[in-house]
Amino acid sequence: MEKPAENHSNDTDSIDSDNQDVQKFNPLNDPEDQGNAENLSHHVSRILSTQEGMERVATLARVLSTKTKKDMDHFEINKENFDLELLLKYLRDRSAEQGIESANAGVSFRDLTCWGVDASAAHGPSVTEMSINYLSFWKMFQKDNRKQRMIIQNFVGVLEPGEMVLCLGKPGAGCSSLLKAVAGEIENFTKVEGSFSYDGLDQAEMMQKYKGYVVYNPELDFHFPYITVKETIQLALRCKTPQKRIDNMSRSEYVDNMLRVSFLQTTFFFSHSILTFVFDFLLQLWCTVFGLTHTYATRVGNDFVRGVSGGERKRVSIVEALALNASVYCFDNATRGLDASTALEFTQCLRTATNMLGCSAFVAIYQAGQNIYELFDKVSVLYKGRQIYWGPADQGVSYFEKMGYLKPSRMTAPEFLTAVTSPSSRQVQPGFEGKVPESSEEFAEYWVNSPEYANLMTEMDEFDANHNGDETRQRLDFVNQQRKQKGNRQKSQFMVTYWSQLYYLMLRGFQRTKGNITYTIVYISSFVTKGFVVGSMYYHIPKSTNGAYSRGGILFYVLLFCSVTSLAEIANSFSTRNILVKQKSYSMYHLSAEALQEIITEFPRS
Repeated sequence: MEKPAENHSNDTDSIDSDNQDVQKFNPLNDPEDQGNAENLSHHVSRILSTQEGMERVATLARVLSTKTKKDMDHFEINKENFDLELLLKYLRDRSAEQGIESANAGVSFRDLTCWGVDASAAHGPSVTEMSINYLSFWKMFQKDNRKQRMIIQNFVGVLEPGEMVLCLGKPGAGCSSLLKAVAGEIENFTKVEGSFSYDGLDQAEMMQKYKGYVVYNPELDFHFPYITVKETIQLALRCKTPQKRIDNMSRSEYVDNMLRVSFLQTTFFFSHSILTFVFDFLLQLWCTVFGLTHTYATRVGNDFVRGVSGGERKRVSIVEALALNASVYCFDNATRGLDASTALEFTQCLRTATNMLGCSAFVAIYQAGQNIYELFDKVSVLYKGRQIYWGPADQGVSYFEKMGYLKPSRMTAPEFLTAVTSPSSRQVQPGFEGKVPESSEEFAEYWVNSPEYANLMTEMDEFDANHNGDETRQRLDFVNQQRKQKGNRQKSQFMVTYWSQLYYLMLRGFQRTKGNITYTIVYISSFVTKGFVVGSMYYHIPKSTNGAYSRGGILFYVLLFCSVTSLAEIANSFSTRNILVKQKSYSMYHLSAEALQEIITEFPRS
């Protein structure tokens, strides 16, 4: 019984020590240099290139990962000892002077209801049905009579920039559907009702003009297994490199700086108001914040190809998403396949990300520990497609205890909130038998009539009143104008031109070939070997009509062999589909550019 308390004491001492190190860190020792903008710029590089500077800034990352948005608002820095604030002021002023805007945005939704096709009504068509469908084209104009089911019903919520919300519920409760609806991934829904407000913009306009600012990160990690971690993140950075950059650095310098510093686990401690001005500098710190230094040149891998671990692959997915510089992130079952320690590291990294960039994050976790839970600002509890709570995370337990449910002393808060939705796991307080809600409908009715729901409505009204759609539209249009590459269409969802996308994808295509060079060597060797074998069989064919049959046979064999061998590429095309769909939803590139680059890069081999 003594050991847990001891460990907790050690953790507390470690955090206190880190906080002391934060206040002692003085990267600028020369007062004369502090007033010189050029020397300050050199100081940034000097700090990040020294071991002591890296260790100090890594300490800041650990401190930042333990702070919620409420803590950030009240956290004060010792200005006498913490001269890093001067660096942030310099970066802020430089960004303001150069007119670099931020695209941060919160989101609110009212009466969100999603419909989908019942799984019992969904089936794969047979070959005969597929053939008949081409002849029965008029059926496309008929009404869909498949059985539909309401997946989520009457959801409400609001999330300010810099906040994180944890979506809790058993599988099938509607967590994934909520995240997909918020991110605009509604193709699989038959009908979506309700209203969204992205700082005053409705969802239709947001998805049409600013899709890249709302990102849905799926449950599974889809990456090309044969390229390295650096090359994976490098493509995201290249496709999202803004046209206007601090100090007019080149595109290659921007990408190199993002990667060089991002793999070193560093960050700066700052307030939310400063953060929005210094994205171009802070993004350099990503891969470092997520502890990917040692995986810099390691293949990403997958379930069949050896590469980084599952936790590291999850962090690669996060860095890839954060490199997009979006406003709203949705992480679906983000800790799937991770152990408790790695899951906590993931949440701390995401907490750092929201504090640094001011973006908002929806995170669905089915098995969350207490340490993970405490890092979130808000929590949403779902029960069979119904919302039964949305509010501050530190008030979630008291809400259900006030309702009449008992929280065992050894049960964590997320376990209790999930257990409330399970009839076999929840416990009722003495004296509340028969008085507490039991079905999902009763829970939803209790929630709608509660004071917490009224407070949420007030918060949503304030959010809508404080955010004007015209101002947001003007701001995002200006951000697009700054970020889009010259020659790109203003209405395009992509940051770089089509030809730049093709060039970057061709580089990745050659990297994929290089990463799987064994397959390429075996593939070419098989052609050469079979060429010699077949050639030896038909050696010295008579040039008369006596050799016509043999000559026709070898031509037929060569054509047949090449045709059959090329069928092996079909399986590879299907295996990359999920990766391409994900990156298309990220608005990274046109799928036609990927198809064209594959023809070009595969031509020498095939």
